[in-house]
Amino acid sequence: VYTRSHTKLPTGIKPAKVMSTSEPAIEHNNSDDECKITSTSSYEMMPKMRASMLDNHAIFKALLKPGHIERFNIYRRVKLASEGSAEEDTKQIEVTAADVKIGHQLSGQPGVVHGGIISLMMDDCYGWGYEAMITENGKKATDAPMVVTANLNVNFRNPLMAESEVVVRVYHDKTEGRKIFMSARIESHDGSILYSESTALFITLRSKKNE
Repeated sequence: VYTRSHTKLPTGIKPAKVMSTSEPAIEHNNSDDECKITSTSSYEMMPKMRASMLDNHAIFKALLKPGHIERFNIYRRVKLASEGSAEEDTKQIEVTAADVKIGHQLSGQPGVVHGGIISLMMDDCYGWGYEAMITENGKKATDAPMVVTANLNVNFRNPLMAESEVVVRVYHDKTEGRKIFMSARIESHDGSILYSESTALFITLRSKKNE
């Protein structure tokens, strides 16, 4: 079930404005960026990735550049007290939304973004979704276990054209022991076009003291 029972963007994140797709801007978790996510949700930008991870990261090191992935900003959904418990009743909770701009050099068929790139973006956004789940008041839980992808299933619904701007929404479906079930969708900014959707299973790794 996909719902939009949200409220508003938080103070400090401005409403979306139209940006020309010809601009070669590279934007990554910059607090000065304007949020381009069309929604009534409340969001806050996720903290920057650690430098030690950035050095070898597939997106932020290799692909975040003009013509490739030109913007990849991740926002954590903030639940407001005024929202009540209606969304929890659906057992599917949105945890993150990524504002992404894709260039013209990541195609499979001419002008169409390669499915492997779509899968990569979804898998990475799932990781950010887990980060959001273990973040409280802007601080990450220090004792949270590491997770790894056990299964990723992607369904491609509509061609994602090169030089597109999209939103990647990640949802926490349920947790069973060490298994974390999540789902995601890539859609147009206004939500009118669904490009792809996926489900994923993540496993939390056992700590050495529990082995």
